[in-house]
Amino acid sequence: MRSSSLIVLQSALATTASALVCQSLHLDWGTWDASPDSTDSLCIYRDVRFASSPTGKLRFAAPEYPPASDAGKALKQNPVCVAMEETDCIQPPALPATCFGNAYGNVTEDCLFLDIFVPAAAVSSQKKVPVIVWFYGGAYVFGSKTQYNPAEFNFYGGSGIVSPAVSNSPVIYVTPNYRLGAFGWLSGTYMEENAQPNAGLLDQRAALQFVKDHIDQLNGDNTHVSVWGESAGASSILHHMVVPQESYPPLFTKALLQSPAYQFLWDRKGVLNDTFTSFAQQVAAKVNAAAENPECQIADIDCLRSADLGHLIEVNQVLFNEVACKGIFPVGPAVDGKLILDLPTNLFNDPTKVIPLDSVLVSHVHQEVPSPAATTGFSFIPLPIRENKTDRAKFDDFLNEFLVGEPYSEIRKSIEAQYPSGKYENQIERAQHVIMDSSFLCNTRVAIDGYLNQGKQVWAMDYAFLSLFGHANHATDLLPTFSASGISYLDLFECLLDNLWFVPGKLSKFISNKLGPGMISYFVSFSLTGNPNNTPHSQSKWKPAKISDGKVNNVMQPGWYSNPFDDSATVDKQTTDKICNFWKDVAKNITMAYNTGAAGHGFMASPSREEAIFEDL
Repeated sequence: MRSSSLIVLQSALATTASALVCQSLHLDWGTWDASPDSTDSLCIYRDVRFASSPTGKLRFAAPEYPPASDAGKALKQNPVCVAMEETDCIQPPALPATCFGNAYGNVTEDCLFLDIFVPAAAVSSQKKVPVIVWFYGGAYVFGSKTQYNPAEFNFYGGSGIVSPAVSNSPVIYVTPNYRLGAFGWLSGTYMEENAQPNAGLLDQRAALQFVKDHIDQLNGDNTHVSVWGESAGASSILHHMVVPQESYPPLFTKALLQSPAYQFLWDRKGVLNDTFTSFAQQVAAKVNAAAENPECQIADIDCLRSADLGHLIEVNQVLFNEVACKGIFPVGPAVDGKLILDLPTNLFNDPTKVIPLDSVLVSHVHQEVPSPAATTGFSFIPLPIRENKTDRAKFDDFLNEFLVGEPYSEIRKSIEAQYPSGKYENQIERAQHVIMDSSFLCNTRVAIDGYLNQGKQVWAMDYAFLSLFGHANHATDLLPTFSASGISYLDLFECLLDNLWFVPGKLSKFISNKLGPGMISYFVSFSLTGNPNNTPHSQSKWKPAKISDGKVNNVMQPGWYSNPFDDSATVDKQTTDKICNFWKDVAKNITMAYNTGAAGHGFMASPSREEAIFEDL
């Protein structure tokens, strides 16, 4: 009986695939035709423009819908936004391209495009279909809607997420680009007055607005939109959760956050403004040295908007090279007085400041910042500490970069007391815990507390797969999340994990056959119904999270078991009240110190540091 049912199902799928007809997507600025994928029964719309080219006057500006006269098409396939190049200090917190032998895509400033994956079941559905929007990670300086060349390695492809094998109900999957580095995340008072801070966040809102305005053409339900994100993508969502609702109405109803990661950026008059000044001065110096543009006699926004793209790319790299070796990412979502009114950690303490959602799913990996013995993941530990792991002064230098200036000296002292040197084997391990708690783990606790305080259901995960071998590291949970995107896991693990004792083939089969399908099924069920348990698969029941004895309870902890989801009601010992209430106090005290008028100065405060940067030009 079972085999005959399978034959009927295969026959039905084959009929659906052969009869697949994809309709065109008609926009004021052009028409996009889908590429039918008969193998997966999908209509795939590639490189759909959702905003005008952010060049010229729109460089460092809020995104705009294209005019009707704009043909709208991408000049090359798979456009990706300008990103950083990898260095010893700056490495993408994802899977390295060296394991795939291909480029990330066609780098261009005109990059505000998205891909849409529509399954055959959605095309033929008699009712509108829910939508999932994916925001990629990459520390705000790496990443794209495909991550790699989709012709060779379609990592963020939606075929697995929208597969009929995952859910009894269809879902549409959308993945947009957003601007990176200085192009998307410069902020500070000058940017507030003359350009657009947090442009990357507004790119994401523009993509969500596009879904609201146009997804109904593809039978999508614009009132049933879930946002998913990992790392920088997840923390972007964390910031979208606390925007002023009267000015920025919510554009999604559910949120799934994997390892929301960001550093506190609040000093609008100091650090943030000095970052802009440094960037603008260096670009102007480049332009003037080449005698290209008289508008760059003054290092202002007009200079930046008229400068050759190559100069901006070069200075963007130099600027990050200087500060990232100290463990600091100088751009990312920042307090700007309009879109982001305060640090999210503070805003989540007030339920009225948090946008209402149907439900939320929050996860972190077990080793967000790997232990000193790990062979990967050191990109989050400042290089001077890595090179001088017994030197306490290097740890102090890191704190001085993290919290710049005398007004924050007492906060720095409190961090040193909370993480005393004698408690750790060396300064690497000490910095590991500070970074892991402040920039990763407690962000998940903040979101969990915020929505539990609203009386909403929250689902929590601690991704511990391979933690016994030190490989439950940041971004490793992406592997099962996108496990059904046509990826050859055998080749991948032979490249990534050749130092493990077990055979990569066994690992590949476990993720492809058990861990991946289970996670995707939970996640899609959550997006469809607000509950991860409404899945056609027979899996462990995942209970809503609750706080008991100062810890998050009912935490799903995937591992390497016959059923990878057997540990479905664990206690999270990494996000306790003791740990995360401390960082909530830090955030509160930072804002208090800043608002009393005693703001710190930026990383360009001393002439010696400015000279050091210009020596690299």
